[in-house]
Amino acid sequence: MALTFVRTSELIGATWDEFNFEAARWDIPAERMKMDTPHIVPLATQAIELLELLRTLSGNSEWLFPGDRNTALPIATTRS
Repeated sequence: MALTFVRTSELIGATWDEFNFEAARWDIPAERMKMDTPHIVPLATQAIELLELLRTLSGNSEWLFPGDRNTALPIATTRS
């Protein structure tokens, strides 16, 4: 999602519990960041609107982008 300006790996590995819609921010934990420090991404209104739409598409998955064959994993790590 270009509105967040994060690396692809951070976006693919994103889980819904990292997002605080009331505070309009995405808190990426240190263990998922290249420099091992937490990263706070402010979310524009447009990004929040897209995330809310995405949540309806991802169903009950913990991932923003669940795998199509195995929803327990994010899309890029799904195995056949």
